[in-house]
Amino acid sequence: MDIKFTQKAVRYQWARMGSDVWRLADDPIESAREYCQKHGAGEYIEAVEMQPVPGSRAFAFVVTDFMAGWARHTDTFLVDSTCR
Repeated sequence: MDIKFTQKAVRYQWARMGSDVWRLADDPIESAREYCQKHGAGEYIEAVEMQPVPGSRAFAFVVTDFMAGWARHTDTFLVDSTCR
């Protein structure tokens, strides 16, 4: 069978199509905040209020259905996502 495209090309296209759903602003923090406001209730995402820290920017959220299922098995759960 002669395939005209590679697995890497398919993966790249899949990632680009997916980013159209969640990339709502050029700024990554504002994009995440806007996504949570628009889709949070339907996807079990809840924003977490944070105290501002001078010289830094952050946005925090919890995926509530995931946390509810793992809470009894977990002492601490941290996720760090770094954007460009």
